Amino acid sequence: MSAVEERFGPYGGRYVPETLIAALDGVISVCSWIVHLAGALRKEVLVLAPFVPEWRYGLSESKMAWYPSAKILRQQRPGEWDPVLEDLCKELPLGVERIQQSAEQTRSPMRYDGGGTAIYDFQSSPYTYDLVSFLTNARENGCRSVAFVPGERPSKLTKNQERYRWENLILPLARLWGEVYVCTSRAEARKLESDCRWPRNYKVDAPTFGHTLDQALRMRSPEAIKPSPTAMAWAASQLGDLSKTVTLTIRRSVANPGRDSKLAAWAGFARHVAAQGYRPIFIPDAEKPEMETPFEVCAEAAFDVDKRLALYSAAMLNTGVNNGPMGLCWYSRTLPYLTLRMLDSSQRETSREYFLLCGWTPGEQYPWVGPNQRIVWEDDTEGHLVAAFQQWLARRHEP
Repeated sequence: MSAVEERFGPYGGRYVPETLIAALDGVISVCSWIVHLAGALRKEVLVLAPFVPEWRYGLSESKMAWYPSAKILRQQRPGEWDPVLEDLCKELPLGVERIQQSAEQTRSPMRYDGGGTAIYDFQSSPYTYDLVSFLTNARENGCRSVAFVPGERPSKLTKNQERYRWENLILPLARLWGEVYVCTSRAEARKLESDCRWPRNYKVDAPTFGHTLDQALRMRSPEAIKPSPTAMAWAASQLGDLSKTVTLTIRRSVANPGRDSKLAAWAGFARHVAAQGYRPIFIPDAEKPEMETPFEVCAEAAFDVDKRLALYSAAMLNTGVNNGPMGLCWYSRTLPYLTLRMLDSSQRETSREYFLLCGWTPGEQYPWVGPNQRIVWEDDTEGHLVAAFQQWLARRHEP
């Protein structure tokens, strides 16, 4: 179970099998219900079949009739598994090599080539989607590489949760943005101080930060972080035509549940979207990914920021409450979005007083807002969601 925790996050929630499988690169299984579940989710499956398997697996075929993504590796003689495992090893080398390389990159410092760097110091900056604002601002200030500096700051996250976010959010997001350097110590970061362009006046002994709202509002032409071609191909092959898709990004936080999405209202909104002839797809929160809904749920996008970006990029519209993942849309001039429930007094960062302190009057839009982008300064009730969607459709600009 510890291996599952490291991969999917130690939040103590109940992870249903389909959620876990959806977040995997592929599945290896003997003949079992796991094969059918993975196949139904269109995951690549390698099936280890005995000499005489159950009828569903046939006697000689390498493919399953119901699941094109499944490949059967068969015993040629009863009881002989060694040849089957040899066949399995032949199927794996590229995937194993990629996983090993990724793990090595996570542990080891990366090459730094200079040319203007941004420094994200964990002594002053969080393990959150605030990195999106930081990286976008860094690009606007001429940075093409980012260095991460180890540090401690007050946090509600455990060390395991921080490690999970580092491996599954922070590092993948930074790699999509540009060159990445990982400092092994604070002393190592001193070598980068003279070349730091963001945040301004950064010093290791007095680290500044570059992810706050007041800093973001000074941007004029943010350059969006883009998904990889691999993730875009995944969206096209696994999700099909997304031109009439509306994503519903759900917030269900362990640390700060007061700002969570109102699930009943979002379910009603999904019914309205579907009734209008559009395709609602829920993206659950990675901290609580289980959802009971008759509509599509894309758990892979919850766990994989690259796939989330690909889905956002291909969708007709992206909706959600004020939440970290929506920053992928906010700090873009083109990704279409509706964001509700910007104000919430349960946290300082979402209070009216904080917005005013940052120079943003509730009711305003981001300075760079595009024609298909809108902050809706209303609560996420079903009525407000439906009304905002209909207004968005009425003024929508076709790409």
